[in-house]
Amino acid sequence: MPLLFSPLVLKVGVESDQEKLFGQENIAAEWIGSESNQGRAHLTIYDLSLDYIARLTQLFHQCVDSLPDDWQSHPILFLTPALGSKDSTASLFNSYCKVLPSLAEHREIYFYPYGRSACLLALKQIENLFKQEYASKLLIISIDTHQRLCPTSSKSYSDIQCYEEPHITACDSAALVNVEYSKVGLVINWYGKVALTRVNEPGQGVANLFYLFNKQYQSSIDAIHLPLNNTSRMANEWLGQLSEIASSLSSDLKCFFNGVRVGDLGTTIGLFNLLHTQSLYQKGELESGQSILQLDISDGLYQSAALFGWENEKSDAA
Repeated sequence: MPLLFSPLVLKVGVESDQEKLFGQENIAAEWIGSESNQGRAHLTIYDLSLDYIARLTQLFHQCVDSLPDDWQSHPILFLTPALGSKDSTASLFNSYCKVLPSLAEHREIYFYPYGRSACLLALKQIENLFKQEYASKLLIISIDTHQRLCPTSSKSYSDIQCYEEPHITACDSAALVNVEYSKVGLVINWYGKVALTRVNEPGQGVANLFYLFNKQYQSSIDAIHLPLNNTSRMANEWLGQLSEIASSLSSDLKCFFNGVRVGDLGTTIGLFNLLHTQSLYQKGELESGQSILQLDISDGLYQSAALFGWENEKSDAA
């Protein structure tokens, strides 16, 4: 089932040029110095006194005008930070409803509060919605900001785990994406997820994902889209486990680290990387017969991976 992802909003700070966002050069950030944050940042909102939920709400407000006229007729999937509890996620949704009151009346909304892993965890639901046939398209909304951009005195969401290193680019990010079943688009060849526990050793989740891949889908991997966001901790999560899938790696393996160019987009990074994966096929950097493994690592409960391919429209003569 080919799926085509069309961004209506895609922003990292004030940058929205997709050619630049999916290019090869690093996106330049500015130096921010305040009581809440010291470091490089891509900012959309320059009021650093806003708490975390208020900042997310402001970013959502910037997306509302780009919603299609018929948005209430289609399912909406919200990819949100792993706020730690249903009450915290409900609080975020209530804040969004104050910006867009008719959102509260929508009958088909799905929440994926799993941080960096939210996008890939939502893939199966996306497939299921299209298999039900009544869904002609759906919308994905993903918004996040760095907690370091928010006042340190705010303890409302202290259960969010942050391991970022001090030199990391902190980002405001937002994505509003239309998804449709298409004759040309991404296909999901394999999908896996694992749940983490407090007793897991670093890298164990990735090892479990690679074990599932070897057990369920033995095929060549031509490229890997890895979640490197300038942190050695995150790189070490997968780097030490690549030997587990060595037999599946193509001799011409291509590796993509888009996150290192734009900084840590938090929840938005999975969707951002998926759109980058799609653009690699559209620009011909990956051929339709090649597959790419995308791995998303979250600080919370789940880690996830998916093997994507690309399907072109078949001619009548085929």
